[in-house]
Amino acid sequence: MDDAVVGGVMGAISRKEMPDFIQAATLNVIPGQIIDPFEIDDLYYLLKVEEVLSATLAGELK
Repeated sequence: MDDAVVGGVMGAISRKEMPDFIQAATLNVIPGQIIDPFEIDDLYYLLKVEEVLSATLAGELK
C-alpha cells in the first residue's frame, strides 16, 4: 500500500531496514520528535518518530 494513502504512516520499521543516514538521524530521538528534512531523489522528507520499540528476545536468543 502507498504510504500516502494512510497519511504517510509507515508502521514499525527496524533500524536494519533503514538507510544508514536515517539510522544515524534516529539514533537518539524521543517519541514525538520530528527529524530535520532530508533529500532523496530530488524529494524532501520529514520523519516524525511516534514510538520507540525495544527489541525483545525469545527462545534460544534469550
